[in-house]
Amino acid sequence: MNSKRRFGTESSETRLALIDAAKRLMRAEGYSAVSSRRLAAFAGLKPQLVHYYFRTMDELFEAVFRRVAEQHLKFLQEVADEPDGLFKIWSLSSDGDLAVLTIEFMALANRHPGIRDLIAHYSLEYKTIVEPMIERTMRARGLDENVWPPAVMAVLLDNLPTILAISTRLGGTSDFKRAQDMIGSYLEKLGEEAASEISIAARETRASG
Repeated sequence: MNSKRRFGTESSETRLALIDAAKRLMRAEGYSAVSSRRLAAFAGLKPQLVHYYFRTMDELFEAVFRRVAEQHLKFLQEVADEPDGLFKIWSLSSDGDLAVLTIEFMALANRHPGIRDLIAHYSLEYKTIVEPMIERTMRARGLDENVWPPAVMAVLLDNLPTILAISTRLGGTSDFKRAQDMIGSYLEKLGEEAASEISIAARETRASG
């Protein structure tokens, strides 16, 4: 009987409102606070609508994760060819609210195989975009890829900002914020140098033409 039950469409504004509300509730109170009744109240909707659009709460969490991850990947794709792309990625990943949400999903993954699979999938998508950016930057600056493997640096860029942001948010010592700012400043400087080199190359190309 359940297989014949109709559910709301994925493009529904109500469904998207529930996903957004679940994301905000997770960030504010943790994933354990997201029950169908609590979510409906938070979104200003009837509780029945939660299970009209999502068969289970696990399905809801997967939808929230996909939405957050796809928005993140879209941002990465937009900055992938920009000289300061790595700095922009670091800045986004250092956002405290995003870091909190990431930690909640990591906690969910301990008991939810679907979330674990999604994290693994989107981690590979992240790597395909960010690793080439790191390779280009390292070659441009003459950095030894054997000492600083781009694959390893991509992992650090993906995870370190979250650790530092959470540590800072939880009242860690000022050294956490200092480390966050120092790495951000370094990546910003690399971006400025890359932009300068691109500008010089463009002028030389125009001059030779």
